[in-house]
Amino acid sequence: MRTCAGRGTPVPVSSPTSPPRPGVLDWSLLATLVILWGSAYAGTHIGVEVLPPAVLVACRLCIGAFVLGLGCLAMRARLPHLTDYKTWGVLTLIGATGTLLPFLLISIAQKTVPSALAAIYIAAAPLTVAILCHFLVPSERLNLKRAVGVGVGFLGVCLLFAPALSDHGIGATPVVSQLLLLAAAILYGSTSVMVRMVNPNLHPVAMSCGFVLVAALLSLPLAIQAWPEGGVHLEARHFFAILGLG
Repeated sequence: MRTCAGRGTPVPVSSPTSPPRPGVLDWSLLATLVILWGSAYAGTHIGVEVLPPAVLVACRLCIGAFVLGLGCLAMRARLPHLTDYKTWGVLTLIGATGTLLPFLLISIAQKTVPSALAAIYIAAAPLTVAILCHFLVPSERLNLKRAVGVGVGFLGVCLLFAPALSDHGIGATPVVSQLLLLAAAILYGSTSVMVRMVNPNLHPVAMSCGFVLVAALLSLPLAIQAWPEGGVHLEARHFFAILGLG
């Protein structure tokens, strides 16, 4: 409380409010996200057996855009107006550099990289987020607690997938493929910073639908160019892997 000058009337002083603590639903959604994201590398490994990376990515993005579009309809979440050039510019940036390009790099790399190693490299994305936020987001400076948390999480992923690397280790994997995965991890991390540039009033589902839709449209010319002349022959496991990636 403070006193208003000349009147002696107490005036409440607003204090910054801390964000709410995550609840059971938040942790459940996070766990679901981890499972879905982690299984994507196995799906990609299966998909690139029969599809060129560009075609696989286009299928993945088109399915994702369709599902998110249904989500927008169900939740009545509106996409930005076409004249909102600023918002669509940011969504295009996220769709191109934070979605399409990482998907392509990972799909190309996984033609020669085991899923376990791909998961370990992409697990480095939070490290990129922590570093970028330290310099670009004043409210999220890197401190000892956050640094230890990110480091322990990365170490946990390494320990989780270490057994799968016993037969296909880092030394047996082409360096170029590993660099592609590292670049994808950096791009993923930068996305977490770019989404802060989006209009905060935009519904999260509409935002996701927007940049995935842009990424899907950008992927179509690449897929058409890469489409194999002899066509594709999918088995059931390939079909379900591609469907699951979406």
